[in-house]
Amino acid sequence: MGIYSNELAVFRARRRWTDILESSFSLKIKEDFLLETVSELDCGEFRLMCRFNSPCGRYAFWRLTNAQAPEAQYEIETAHIPDCPSKNIEMVLAPDLQSILDTPLVIRGVSQQAPTEPKKKSIVDSMRDFLRKFY
Repeated sequence: MGIYSNELAVFRARRRWTDILESSFSLKIKEDFLLETVSELDCGEFRLMCRFNSPCGRYAFWRLTNAQAPEAQYEIETAHIPDCPSKNIEMVLAPDLQSILDTPLVIRGVSQQAPTEPKKKSIVDSMRDFLRKFY
């Protein structure tokens, strides 16, 4: 299920979901999956729901939800964003694609010190060390 804020985003998502499911998983609409749009105007929500009917469709759903098809999953998650040069700007500004944490990807413990990098040798010093091995 995808939840969108406007009808145009639902329209784009519906079209892309159909293309992705047909091309990535060789599914057929109405046989293997059905897409349904539900509009809740009082909440300002538009939902796109996909129902997988066949065993092939359910296997595609399993692959999507268990990180077995990351390319298709990424395309489905970003299907509502227009495919044009401004897509990069919209991707950066999209609230549903923002990080949920403002922390670095690697967190050090409080008691741990950051490792100090060894001083890098210049190329001349490296050559001297290499030549000393032969003398």
